[in-house]
Amino acid sequence: MVDVPAPRQELPQPAEPAPAAEADPHRAITQASQAGRHAEAAAIAASWEQKALREHGATSVEVAHWIEVRAVIALEEGAPDRACALWLRGAVIRLTAGQGDTHPEVLAAVDRAHYAWRHVTDPAKARELGSELLTLRTRVTGKSGARQDVQRRLAGLPSALRP
Repeated sequence: MVDVPAPRQELPQPAEPAPAAEADPHRAITQASQAGRHAEAAAIAASWEQKALREHGATSVEVAHWIEVRAVIALEEGAPDRACALWLRGAVIRLTAGQGDTHPEVLAAVDRAHYAWRHVTDPAKARELGSELLTLRTRVTGKSGARQDVQRRLAGLPSALRP
Protein backbone atom coordinates (compact mmCIF):
# COMPACT_ATOMS: atom_id res chain seq x y z
CA MET A 1 0.00 0.00 0.00
CA VAL A 2 1.22 3.47 -0.87
CA ASP A 3 1.72 5.98 1.89
CA VAL A 4 -0.67 8.73 0.82
CA PRO A 5 0.02 11.81 2.91
CA ALA A 6 -2.74 13.10 5.11
CA PRO A 7 -4.03 16.46 3.93
CA ARG A 8 -3.04 19.52 5.86
CA GLN A 9 -5.81 20.59 8.17
CA GLU A 10 -5.36 24.30 7.58
CA LEU A 11 -7.37 25.81 4.78
CA PRO A 12 -5.40 26.52 1.60
CA GLN A 13 -4.78 30.16 0.88
CA PRO A 14 -6.33 31.61 -2.27
CA ALA A 15 -4.24 32.06 -5.40
CA GLU A 16 -5.35 35.68 -5.42
CA PRO A 17 -6.09 37.17 -1.99
CA ALA A 18 -9.35 39.00 -1.39
CA PRO A 19 -9.09 42.79 -1.56
CA ALA A 20 -8.09 44.38 1.75
CA ALA A 21 -11.48 46.10 2.04
CA GLU A 22 -13.22 42.72 2.29
CA ALA A 23 -13.10 40.55 5.38
CA ASP A 24 -10.92 37.45 5.13
CA PRO A 25 -13.38 34.57 4.73
CA HIS A 26 -10.79 31.96 5.70
CA ARG A 27 -10.91 33.05 9.32
CA ALA A 28 -14.72 32.84 9.45
CA ILE A 29 -14.63 29.45 7.72
CA THR A 30 -12.01 28.10 10.10
CA GLN A 31 -13.88 29.36 13.17
CA ALA A 32 -17.19 27.89 12.00
CA SER A 33 -15.62 24.56 11.06
CA GLN A 34 -13.69 24.24 14.31
CA ALA A 35 -16.92 24.95 16.21
CA GLY A 36 -18.60 22.09 14.35
CA ARG A 37 -20.70 24.41 12.20
CA HIS A 38 -19.64 22.71 8.98
CA ALA A 39 -22.73 23.71 7.01
CA GLU A 40 -22.06 27.36 7.83
CA ALA A 41 -18.39 27.01 6.88
CA ALA A 42 -19.33 25.30 3.60
CA ALA A 43 -21.90 28.00 2.83
CA ILE A 44 -19.30 30.74 3.29
CA ALA A 45 -16.87 28.89 1.01
CA ALA A 46 -19.61 28.25 -1.56
CA SER A 47 -20.47 31.95 -1.67
CA TRP A 48 -16.82 32.81 -2.32
CA GLU A 49 -16.71 30.07 -4.96
CA GLN A 50 -19.67 31.74 -6.70
CA LYS A 51 -17.90 35.11 -6.51
CA ALA A 52 -14.77 33.55 -8.06
CA LEU A 53 -16.92 31.91 -10.73
CA ARG A 54 -18.46 35.26 -11.71
CA GLU A 55 -15.14 37.11 -11.65
CA HIS A 56 -12.74 34.51 -13.07
CA GLY A 57 -14.76 31.83 -14.87
CA ALA A 58 -15.53 28.18 -14.25
CA THR A 59 -12.06 26.91 -15.10
CA SER A 60 -10.03 29.26 -12.93
CA VAL A 61 -7.63 28.45 -10.13
CA GLU A 62 -9.66 30.80 -7.94
CA VAL A 63 -12.72 28.57 -8.33
CA ALA A 64 -10.55 25.48 -7.74
CA HIS A 65 -9.30 27.04 -4.50
CA TRP A 66 -12.80 27.45 -3.05
CA ILE A 67 -13.78 23.94 -4.11
CA GLU A 68 -10.71 22.68 -2.24
CA VAL A 69 -11.68 24.71 0.83
CA ARG A 70 -15.06 22.94 0.73
CA ALA A 71 -13.17 19.63 0.45
CA VAL A 72 -11.24 20.40 3.65
CA ILE A 73 -14.53 21.18 5.39
CA ALA A 74 -16.09 17.93 4.12
CA LEU A 75 -13.17 15.90 5.45
CA GLU A 76 -13.36 17.65 8.82
CA GLU A 77 -17.08 16.90 8.84
CA GLY A 78 -16.38 13.21 8.31
CA ALA A 79 -17.54 13.00 4.68
CA PRO A 80 -14.52 11.55 2.86
CA ASP A 81 -16.57 10.69 -0.24
CA ARG A 82 -17.62 14.34 -0.68
CA ALA A 83 -14.09 15.53 0.12
CA CYS A 84 -12.65 13.16 -2.49
CA ALA A 85 -15.14 14.28 -5.15
CA LEU A 86 -14.40 17.93 -4.44
CA TRP A 87 -10.62 17.47 -4.56
CA LEU A 88 -10.96 15.53 -7.83
CA ARG A 89 -13.03 18.39 -9.24
CA GLY A 90 -10.48 20.95 -8.03
CA ALA A 91 -7.63 19.01 -9.67
CA VAL A 92 -9.47 18.79 -12.99
CA ILE A 93 -10.21 22.52 -12.92
CA ARG A 94 -6.56 23.29 -12.14
CA LEU A 95 -5.45 21.12 -15.07
CA THR A 96 -8.01 22.79 -17.34
CA ALA A 97 -6.80 26.21 -16.15
CA GLY A 98 -3.33 25.37 -17.43
CA GLN A 99 -1.56 24.14 -14.32
CA GLY A 100 0.50 21.16 -15.40
CA ASP A 101 0.34 17.64 -14.04
CA THR A 102 3.47 18.31 -11.97
CA HIS A 103 2.26 21.62 -10.54
CA PRO A 104 2.38 21.44 -6.71
CA GLU A 105 -1.27 22.45 -6.30
CA VAL A 106 -2.43 19.84 -8.81
CA LEU A 107 -0.34 17.17 -7.10
CA ALA A 108 -1.68 18.23 -3.71
CA ALA A 109 -5.29 18.09 -4.90
CA VAL A 110 -4.88 14.58 -6.35
CA ASP A 111 -2.97 13.36 -3.28
CA ARG A 112 -5.70 14.73 -1.00
CA ALA A 113 -8.40 13.12 -3.15
CA HIS A 114 -6.49 9.84 -2.86
CA TYR A 115 -6.22 10.20 0.91
CA ALA A 116 -9.94 10.89 1.26
CA TRP A 117 -10.81 8.04 -1.13
CA ARG A 118 -8.91 5.55 1.08
CA HIS A 119 -11.43 6.47 3.83
CA VAL A 120 -14.57 5.93 1.73
CA THR A 121 -16.30 2.85 3.15
CA ASP A 122 -19.25 2.48 0.78
CA PRO A 123 -18.06 0.07 -1.96
CA ALA A 124 -20.23 1.58 -4.71
CA LYS A 125 -19.03 5.10 -3.92
CA ALA A 126 -15.43 3.88 -3.61
CA ARG A 127 -15.68 2.30 -7.06
CA GLU A 128 -17.20 5.43 -8.62
CA LEU A 129 -14.67 7.80 -7.09
CA GLY A 130 -11.82 5.33 -7.58
CA SER A 131 -12.48 5.18 -11.31
CA GLU A 132 -12.21 8.96 -11.51
CA LEU A 133 -9.12 8.93 -9.31
CA LEU A 134 -7.48 6.25 -11.47
CA THR A 135 -8.02 8.41 -14.55
CA LEU A 136 -6.33 11.33 -12.80
CA ARG A 137 -3.56 9.12 -11.36
CA THR A 138 -2.71 8.07 -14.90
CA ARG A 139 -1.92 11.70 -15.69
CA VAL A 140 -0.88 12.99 -12.25
CA THR A 141 1.18 10.10 -10.97
CA GLY A 142 2.24 11.41 -7.57
CA LYS A 143 4.37 9.17 -5.39
CA SER A 144 5.65 5.92 -6.79
CA GLY A 145 2.99 3.25 -6.54
CA ALA A 146 0.01 5.61 -6.14
CA ARG A 147 -1.65 4.47 -9.37
CA GLN A 148 -1.10 0.83 -8.45
CA ASP A 149 -2.63 1.48 -5.03
CA VAL A 150 -5.82 2.71 -6.68
CA GLN A 151 -5.86 -0.26 -9.06
CA ARG A 152 -5.39 -2.73 -6.17
CA ARG A 153 -8.17 -1.25 -4.09
CA LEU A 154 -10.54 -1.11 -7.06
CA ALA A 155 -9.76 -4.74 -7.87
CA GLY A 156 -10.45 -5.70 -4.24
CA LEU A 157 -13.92 -4.17 -4.11
CA PRO A 158 -16.80 -6.65 -4.17
CA SER A 159 -17.28 -7.98 -7.70
CA ALA A 160 -21.05 -7.65 -7.52
CA LEU A 161 -20.57 -3.90 -7.69
CA ARG A 162 -18.34 -3.95 -10.74
CA PRO A 163 -19.89 -2.48 -13.87
